[in-house]
Amino acid sequence: CNHMERRSKITMRYRTTAYAYSSDLEATRFMVRLPVSDIAETESFLRDAEAEWRREEPSYYEFAIVREGVHIGAVSVYLSAEGTEGELGWILDRRHWRHGYATEAAEAVRDFATGALGVRRLVAHCDAENFASRRVMEKLGMALAGRTHGRVNRAGGGPREECLYALDAKGEERT
Repeated sequence: CNHMERRSKITMRYRTTAYAYSSDLEATRFMVRLPVSDIAETESFLRDAEAEWRREEPSYYEFAIVREGVHIGAVSVYLSAEGTEGELGWILDRRHWRHGYATEAAEAVRDFATGALGVRRLVAHCDAENFASRRVMEKLGMALAGRTHGRVNRAGGGPREECLYALDAKGEERT
């Protein structure tokens, strides 16, 4: 069952549910740009995402993860200036964790990026202690490509270790 419902664009209609998961301290504790401080910040993000969808050649794509008509999260791909590399990201309302929804949505966006967009390399970053996201990356076929120190998550906690995962599209040599 596909929970992306035809790769739904994330829009302002999801502001209440997007705010719920993007302001949740538990759901965002490993994130650099979250949690949001108020619903206005969520609305600004959604307005920007809607505007990006209207561009002839978007530099990023933000999708809603919708399950049985309910918005439960988001998944994205942000493109390099050349459009050859994409960075994947996702967030899920924690009431829907551990059901494979993030993996399923990220797989759909991986396939969209490497297929329709022609992206040759995908990367994803996460806090080294975010084992759930690391597992999603591995299920996507990504491999640990490096570790760095100095990541600062918005929720606090000081400099942390970050993991970089990468996946080269089929037929591409790893660089």
